[in-house]
Amino acid sequence: MKKIFVMAVLIFSMSITGFSAETAKQRKIKELFQIMDIQAMTNEMSQMILNDQGNINLSKTQKTALQKEMKSMMDYVLNKQAELYDKHFTEQEIDEILNFYKTPAGKKVIEETPKITKELFTDLMENYYPDMIKRLEKIK
Repeated sequence: MKKIFVMAVLIFSMSITGFSAETAKQRKIKELFQIMDIQAMTNEMSQMILNDQGNINLSKTQKTALQKEMKSMMDYVLNKQAELYDKHFTEQEIDEILNFYKTPAGKKVIEETPKITKELFTDLMENYYPDMIKRLEKIK
């Protein structure tokens, strides 16, 4: 009876670690995210939201709650993004993307993409958004 119990515990613990074990592909996706510095991008996005003009008048308690919510949301985004990469890319494609990002051109893409994105959104907010609002107001 003791042997059966020990075997059952061993099998159960092996099945749990089997479910939570990270695959080679998932490890590569994590490596890809590290190379792409996804964490820094989500942190920057979070800071942009926290520093938004609408959040200036929040109390200290509200700001703390907002920071907690932002961290939770960014954790969710990172996990969901990893799931989507796992769903949409094969392991071979992940390997190829990793190899590209390790080249000088790939490193430059990683370095310049946040700058390009920031410039684009700044331009949109300054040049396109005000006119868009005016056009929408005419539609009423």
